[in-house]
Amino acid sequence: MLLSIWHGLVCYWVPMLGFQSLVDSEGLDTGLWWISTLSFTLVIHTVTIKLFLESVFWNKINVTIGILSVFIYYFVVICLNTPAFRVFQPQITFLFFEMLSYGKAWLIILLTPMIALMPDFVITLYRGIFDPTPTDKVLAGERLK
Repeated sequence: MLLSIWHGLVCYWVPMLGFQSLVDSEGLDTGLWWISTLSFTLVIHTVTIKLFLESVFWNKINVTIGILSVFIYYFVVICLNTPAFRVFQPQITFLFFEMLSYGKAWLIILLTPMIALMPDFVITLYRGIFDPTPTDKVLAGERLK
């Protein structure tokens, strides 16, 4: 539970601090919609990578579905940001495209999940080396004692 709180804090505060006073190309404050869209994108990436970290067995189906779910998210967000879907959420029309025009947004999307998942990686590595479960031992080919 503490790790999930950490993930949420990182996915919220990195965009909040990175874009706290950003003004878009029309001179308007990007505000809540900008940061919430970026934060939710980070949550999607973080959760997907966390699922891969927690998976014991990877196969074509798991990897394909994980990657496909991220692509479906981007497809839906892109559709919702077009004028055709203005009826649902008029505040975010073209917002995602504007957001992705900033290099800082790309850096945040690429680096923040790594920052958020660093404790997970360290804990998994520590447990695998110093405190392996019987399943870890079997998977590593060790004989149970």
